[in-house]
Amino acid sequence: MTRLPWEPRTHPAQLDAIVVAPATFNSTAKIALGLADNQALTVVTESLTTVPVVLFPLINAAHAEHPAWPSHMAALRAAGVHLIEGPDLWPLHPPRQMPPDQKLPWRAILEAAQRGTGGDEQRG
Repeated sequence: MTRLPWEPRTHPAQLDAIVVAPATFNSTAKIALGLADNQALTVVTESLTTVPVVLFPLINAAHAEHPAWPSHMAALRAAGVHLIEGPDLWPLHPPRQMPPDQKLPWRAILEAAQRGTGGDEQRG
């Protein structure tokens, strides 16, 4: 579905929180850099300073070792994004070697969203 420039925007008027989970390496980097090249990223980037945002980056060990990753995480933290990360929540593995039974940390994600601005203890 597309929207022409003169048509009304379909962005939500009022949000309690935004959950971006699971977020790809690419989407996480785009949000950190303020790149909004689709409607979902536009809503997130426009709301960073006004709505609690919880983000779970679904990455592997190679992603975490990318030279830009630390600055992306720092930018998101500086914007107040509640990051769901760390070895206790999401152990990192080499590319394509994640155990098939590794579960996404939905409990931590949902708890951070329910707390709104209280997800700091989930930051890595």
